[in-house]
Amino acid sequence: MSKHKKGTSSFLISTIVALLLSIFLTMASYLGGIYFGAFNKTVVLDSINKTSYYNAVMDNTLDSAESMAIPIGLKPEVFYNVFTLEETSAEGKALIQADLAEKDYTPNTSKVVDRLVTNINLYLKRNNLTVTTEQQANITTFANDIGNEYANNLSIPYITYYTSLRNIFLKLVYFGVPLLLLLSAFAVSLLIKMQKWIHKSLRFVAYSTLSASIMTAGFPIFLLVTGPYKRLNVTPEYFYNFIVHYITESLFTFIYISVLLFVISIVVMIVIFFKKRELIRKRN
Repeated sequence: MSKHKKGTSSFLISTIVALLLSIFLTMASYLGGIYFGAFNKTVVLDSINKTSYYNAVMDNTLDSAESMAIPIGLKPEVFYNVFTLEETSAEGKALIQADLAEKDYTPNTSKVVDRLVTNINLYLKRNNLTVTTEQQANITTFANDIGNEYANNLSIPYITYYTSLRNIFLKLVYFGVPLLLLLSAFAVSLLIKMQKWIHKSLRFVAYSTLSASIMTAGFPIFLLVTGPYKRLNVTPEYFYNFIVHYITESLFTFIYISVLLFVISIVVMIVIFFKKRELIRKRN
């Protein structure tokens, strides 16, 4: 085979290997992005905190409770200090952490029920109203209903589906990422062996990492700019705010990985520059 044909063949094969390398790196980046973003427990908890989720849960529960009290003639004042942000946040966080760990947890609503029963009895006493034993039992039943409503609102919708999907995905990550990184390492070693000069081999590596950086960031940036997930029709509003923040944070994870790949590309290009300059100096 002539030197020209051999060089052309080597270039074509190196181009194909570089393309495969960029695909391997992109796939690994997407798996990593989903692992550190969408299926990262910290992102879920951070989204809850930054959207004041439990403040909204408390307000929503209070509105529901006041509506439930109207048919039985109770005034909104009976709910004064029944729900506290400290308790709501503590019980909510305990519940979500248990759900994420796939453990059973029942929110403690006894304090809410006790305070409500006490407030109702004080309200009746101030208004000189007496109740029968049956009516007192109905008050307790009503307070328990409010407690159940409170507990239901603390639970984040679809969290069980999330944990199930997360478990399936983690198996894919633990198998897929090491395999893709191994294939990437093999591709890099192949590129190094196929070129006479190291700076030429690294040039293909730089192309691959730069391409992977662009492909990793492309789709997430498109979603962040167009924001189709912001048009989701989900209720209540505080759950919508949580979902939007959670998706946004997850998408930014891909951007961070893309930036890392871009930095690697720059480092490789700098190495290429010095290797090439060193070669020129030796020739002279």
